[in-house]
Amino acid sequence: MGTKATKAKMIERAYEFAEKVIAENQCIINHTNIPEVSARAADLVELAKSFKLLLSDTHEDLIKLENYGNDDYRG
Repeated sequence: MGTKATKAKMIERAYEFAEKVIAENQCIINHTNIPEVSARAADLVELAKSFKLLLSDTHEDLIKLENYGNDDYRG
């Protein structure tokens, strides 16, 4: 799949995309009067938040791998 730096960049882009999905759907929730649309947007917000959480954990693991062996690494 590539180097750790490439993986970290891909994770960063996916994280940013999830933030964009959250922002757009939060705007839909705030500005629509159609219950079905609000419910679908709320589902997408929750899914994107879960995705961000997963990405955050993965990103932290990559940072640990990159720092492993460094004198500053505290595990």
